Amino acid sequence: MLLKRIYKNFADQNWPAVILELIVVAAGIFLGLQASNWNDDRIERELERGYLIRLYEDFLASADGLERDNKLLEQQLADQAILLTALDSCYFAADDTLAIQRGIGMLGFVNPPRLFRRTVDELAASGRFDIIQNEAIRNELASIVAEVEWRNNVMESVFRNLDHHRMIIDEQVRYDVSKPIDGAEFLVAVKFDIDDLCSQSRNAAAVSAVSYQTRDRLIAFRQLVNRYRTFLPMIDEELQSRWGYVADSD
Repeated sequence: MLLKRIYKNFADQNWPAVILELIVVAAGIFLGLQASNWNDDRIERELERGYLIRLYEDFLASADGLERDNKLLEQQLADQAILLTALDSCYFAADDTLAIQRGIGMLGFVNPPRLFRRTVDELAASGRFDIIQNEAIRNELASIVAEVEWRNNVMESVFRNLDHHRMIIDEQVRYDVSKPIDGAEFLVAVKFDIDDLCSQSRNAAAVSAVSYQTRDRLIAFRQLVNRYRTFLPMIDEELQSRWGYVADSD
């Protein structure tokens, strides 16, 4: 109908009416495009909100998990210190038996840096990192991921080094899988002879080398936890300021 009116007005040389009809058509097209753009932007912002929420959840879980890993490293360092003292003196108190068994059983057990990459990998696969409007969040996310990947690459040489030293001790002890250690279901009793172990200096050297690497990883992972914990408020503030969404940190 509109096109017929335009044609009729054109044929009648009713130029004001033609111009008016063209203005109406142009306005309709413009408003339609604007509505489409607004709807697309609304969808994009909802996607961004979802990504930010999942990023928050991933980094919160990563920080909590890495802190548990760090507590295990702290326990390993304490047990390794007792084991080293026993190797240096060829003596240990009966109360230290469990710590020494843990020290041997967990010698060189270090996890790679923990990062739940569910959302990061989804953003990378879709090429949608730019959907996050806050440049500071994008930059910090990229920086953290780069650090984790670098530390993961470093871990390959760390694992080789730890395995080498662990094998020195493993050759001189026996693991009794029929006797789980209380309070540590993944560990079993370790049969060892302290006199035999301390008679070879390489054993103390192996434990010392592992202890050094364990301490080095603990320092590195504490720094990484701090980065995670610092990143979380950035995401939380963005969610609150733009959507009124309060992230659940419990």
